[in-house]
Amino acid sequence: MVCGSRTVTRSGVELCWRRDNSALVSLSLPKVTSAGSLRVNENPSLTELNLPLLTTVTGEGFLITTNPMYPACRANALLEQLTSYDGTAAIQENDETATCP
Repeated sequence: MVCGSRTVTRSGVELCWRRDNSALVSLSLPKVTSAGSLRVNENPSLTELNLPLLTTVTGEGFLITTNPMYPACRANALLEQLTSYDGTAAIQENDETATCP
């Protein structure tokens, strides 16, 4: 899979954004309920990631890494809202100092 494209797989849609996308500040996908994998990596300006209905990640994993402005507590909350996921989960190098409600 080439990060930055939307790829349909047998397990659903792969959600992936190209690495080092300095223009990406906010991403909202309010109707997405499942994905083949979720990878949001190396987006230095990302502060908001809205996936309120996401409950299933069935592919290679759940990765939210190296987004220094994105609160780690939000990434952890997103992982906790999943009812089903396969593969690896990695949340690292995000904003560890931010607080979440």
